[in-house]
Amino acid sequence: MTNALATAKLAYERAPQSASIIDTYGWVLALNGEPQKRLALLRQAYSRLSTESAIRYHIGLALSLIAGREAEAKEELSAALSAQGAKPARWADDATRVLKTVGKAK
Repeated sequence: MTNALATAKLAYERAPQSASIIDTYGWVLALNGEPQKRLALLRQAYSRLSTESAIRYHIGLALSLIAGREAEAKEELSAALSAQGAKPARWADDATRVLKTVGKAK
């Protein structure tokens, strides 16, 4: 287990109600290749903090990596980009790139 994963897991165990911590743990799992588990955590984080478009971006990325979930991925990424506000989010370019490639042969 990487240090980041161990730290995120410990934070989640200590504060399982914090949307930011849930999102971080889900995102670290994303970087370690556990799409189903991370998706559940990210959806939980979004249900607690639905104003945070970055969480929706994370959900879209998680969905883009699961076969058969491309339409949902496009919906989440599009919604995240629409909700980012006047100043582009630092993840906006990546979301746009992924949105263009979701559903195409990888």
